[in-house]
Order: sequence, then C-alpha cells, then structure tokens
Amino acid sequence: MFAAVTDPVDAGLLSNPNSPEENITGVSDLWPIEAELKLIKRIMPNIKNIGIVFDPNDPSSSVTMPIIREGASKFGISLVEKPVISPTGVAEALPILKGKVDALFTANDTTVTQSFPALVTYAIQNKIPLFAGDYSSVQRGAIAAVGQNYHNVGIQAGSIIELIANGRLVSTLPVSYTKGGDIYVNTEAARLMGLEKNATHQRQRKNCKKYGLNRVNKNRNSRITRGQAQFTYDSAESGRK
Repeated sequence: MFAAVTDPVDAGLLSNPNSPEENITGVSDLWPIEAELKLIKRIMPNIKNIGIVFDPNDPSSSVTMPIIREGASKFGISLVEKPVISPTGVAEALPILKGKVDALFTANDTTVTQSFPALVTYAIQNKIPLFAGDYSSVQRGAIAAVGQNYHNVGIQAGSIIELIANGRLVSTLPVSYTKGGDIYVNTEAARLMGLEKNATHQRQRKNCKKYGLNRVNKNRNSRITRGQAQFTYDSAESGRK
C-alpha cells in the first residue's frame, strides 16, 4: 500500500494503475491540474493564451505536461510553450512570450522553481498574471494555485486500507487519484501584476462557496503578505478520476 506517490508506474511500483499487480495499490498525489486551469479560467474568464516555461528533461514535467496540454484544450486555452534546460534559460525565454500570452503558468519542475524570482519580477514588470501549481509559489509571489491537500490523501489511503482489511483483493482496487485540493490566493501579487484585487478576491469567495468551502484562513507568511488568504475546499472536480 502506498500513498503520496505522484506516478506509481514511473516509480516502478506497478505497470497498470487500473489493474494493480504484485499485490500493490494506493493513492497518487498527482497535482490537480484540471482544477488549476479551471481556477485560472474563473479568475480570467477571457483568457486565450497561457505561456508556460518548463524543462522537458525534468521528471515532473514529463508527467504533468501531457495533462496540462489536455486540460488547456478542454478549457479552450492555447499553450505557448518554451522548453528550457537550465535555470538561466528561464529568464532568457520570458521576453519571447511578451505580447503573445495573457498569463504565465509554471509546471512545478526543479529548473523553473530555481528561477522563480525571475518569473515573478518579469510578471510584475510586464503586468502579466503569474499562476503556479503549489502554495509555496504563491508565497513567493504567484497570484494563485490549487495545491495538493495531503489530509485528503490520507483519508483516501485509509479508505483503501479498510477495503483490503475487509477482504477486497488488491487487484480489484485501482490506484486512486486525490479529489481535493487547497486554493491559495495572493491578492497583493494580483494587484502588482495588473489584476483587480477586489475582483480576484470576490471571484474566489464565490468559487469556494460553489465548491463547498469549509475553511478560510489568513496566511501572512509569504514574501508578498498583504491580502493573501488560503481557501480550502473538497471537490470531486478538483482531482483526476
């Protein structure tokens, strides 16, 4: 039984997530990418093009980029992709995106994370909204993200363990993908990147209510602290099925 493994196939645990072999199954903590794109679309309803800088050699990008492409197509968003192979390449790629994208998006790979300050600076200077896939990037200056909720990972893992304890064969229990997430919003970053702070905040309150908001916490531990809040929701729409 495993939990919080992003890609169990790539990790060598099994070869078919839908029909586990070798008596192994569990819960994947794959980033809720579709929920992230839905969040961006709700904050910027008229968005058409998103610029994304990523390292194609990074294991995280190799897993997430195909899903990002599929999700963007579903929401009618065109991706403007700029592959890089080093942290210095991130800063060099950004000017190429100017005038071609409505927002920037990060794919959570190590190369891009190392150069995240350059992304924030460029987004502020050029008034291009920057979105990310983890809460720490919101703390570092991105406008918003849907981050993984590991409380939900634990609950789902416990449910599978209970089924096994009650006699279910592991081979009949496909790998489960998390269905909940946390929305993190940095309204000060939104202001600095040209989005209306009040509109961003009001849209997120409305969205959280729609998705079953159960907690709103102020978080002042970021580098851009004023106006940042964490919204927590649990929605089947925020996970991969």
